[in-house]
Amino acid sequence: MKDAKISKKLFLGFGALGLSLILFACIAFYGVMMANSRTESLYRQNLTAIDSVGEMKQSFQEQRAILRSFILFDPGSDTYRTSVARLNECNADMNAAFSKYAATITEKEDRELFEKAKAIYSNEFKAFKSELKALTDKKDTAAALKKLTDGAQINTDLIYNFEQLTTLNDTYANKTLEKSRIGTILVLIAGIILFPYAILLTLFLVKYFRKNVADKITEAVAAANALATGDIEISLQADRKDEIGELAVAFNEMVSSIKEQAAVAEEIAQGNLTVEYTPRSEKDVMGLSFVRIVDGLNDIFGTIKETVSQVNAGAEQVAGGSQALSQGATEQASSVEELAATVTTISNQVHSNADSASNARALSVKAGHEVESGNGQMGRMIAAMNDINHSSVQISRIIKVIDDIAFQTNILALNAAVEAARAGAAGKGFAVVAEEVRNLAAKSAEAAKNTTELIQNSIDKVTEGTKIADSTAESLKEIVVSVEEVSKLIHSIDEASSLQAASLSQVSQGIEQISSVVQMNAATAEESAAASEELSSQAHMLEGVLSKLRLKGTSSRKASTYTVKGAETFAQVY
Repeated sequence: MKDAKISKKLFLGFGALGLSLILFACIAFYGVMMANSRTESLYRQNLTAIDSVGEMKQSFQEQRAILRSFILFDPGSDTYRTSVARLNECNADMNAAFSKYAATITEKEDRELFEKAKAIYSNEFKAFKSELKALTDKKDTAAALKKLTDGAQINTDLIYNFEQLTTLNDTYANKTLEKSRIGTILVLIAGIILFPYAILLTLFLVKYFRKNVADKITEAVAAANALATGDIEISLQADRKDEIGELAVAFNEMVSSIKEQAAVAEEIAQGNLTVEYTPRSEKDVMGLSFVRIVDGLNDIFGTIKETVSQVNAGAEQVAGGSQALSQGATEQASSVEELAATVTTISNQVHSNADSASNARALSVKAGHEVESGNGQMGRMIAAMNDINHSSVQISRIIKVIDDIAFQTNILALNAAVEAARAGAAGKGFAVVAEEVRNLAAKSAEAAKNTTELIQNSIDKVTEGTKIADSTAESLKEIVVSVEEVSKLIHSIDEASSLQAASLSQVSQGIEQISSVVQMNAATAEESAAASEELSSQAHMLEGVLSKLRLKGTSSRKASTYTVKGAETFAQVY
């Protein structure tokens, strides 16, 4: 019974209870029907029979009274005729009562007694009535009185039989009542016996199903609630083969599967991405997800490793380019300083020429044209130097972008380290970090490229400035020749020489500004190199963090194969 199905237990238990209730109902119905039958029999037989006997007695006594009155009336009178008519009516009533009584007879004794009373009435009393009526019709009063006296025995016998019939039917009625009472008592006894049995059976069924079904289900619910809170160190006792036992087996298998999944999750949390897991079936969503997570994380971290290596190489290249840029800027600053010294020397010579050109007014116009030509050349040189300045500003902005990228890359590297520690719960975050690192590396490469182009442009501009300065030198040489030619009139070009000296002073200031910008470019290039070295250091640190993860021997996109328990092998491409 312990291993029987719950449906069978319910059918048997409540079937027995139902049968007992049906039996109880049948007994009660039988008792009611028997009581109704006996009540009907009591009324239809006994009470009707006693009523019929009463009608017989009444009719018989009325006939006796009429017969006694015959001797008092004249046979020809209306009263006599009325009495005769009434006598006939009473006789008819008597026969109807006899018929009514005969319909109630079921017992032999009753029938014998009835036949005896009917025979006395139909034979002896009928003959008595005829003889008495004949004597009264003859007006033989004495004979009629004698006949009445002789008929007293008939009256006594008939009344006695009527009393016997009444007594017999009363006895029958008492017996019927007794049977009805006994039947009611039997039904009551059966009810008293069956009702406690039904109560006990009900209590037994309630206790049995509570112990074997409800309590087991309660245990299963408690275990499920504990499992819902994360407690996997639970199990159900599977010592039966019914639905409860099957539920316990299924629950224990589920807990075992969850434990296995928890162990896999713990391995992933410890950084072991080489762990293998076998899904239970093709519908094992959690198991299939574990397989996808492990393979996906291997994919992600493999890609991150490759990307970090590329970022590291790019950072080293940027650092090398920045160092080269710094060295070129230093050399450029040295050239500019030499140019400034040259311009200063020229300025001193112009002042010396101005002191000796007081008598050269005649040639001042020509010298002025030459100076204007020199001013034009110097204007072009200043414009070129302004272009260099503008390019330097752009270089500063680009270097700033490189600095921002280095800073963001550092933050992303830190985020990657954090995500690596939490890889079991947020694996998708690494894809975002990897993408950002790649983008920042691309931006760094582009900024370095732009920096190289701008620096080259600055060098070209400086070269052009040098050519212009050479041309200016040639012009100044021509001025010197002209001045030598008009040495006697040198005093006439004094004013022009003063203006030339002022122009050379402005050139000197411009060269000083170019020198300052070039020095700033050198400092910025050094900072860029330092930032690139920091980026490289952070990339190495990220590589160290990723080295703590144990990855499978494949990377990038790969085909992940996993086995489903009890099914074929499935392949999914990541």
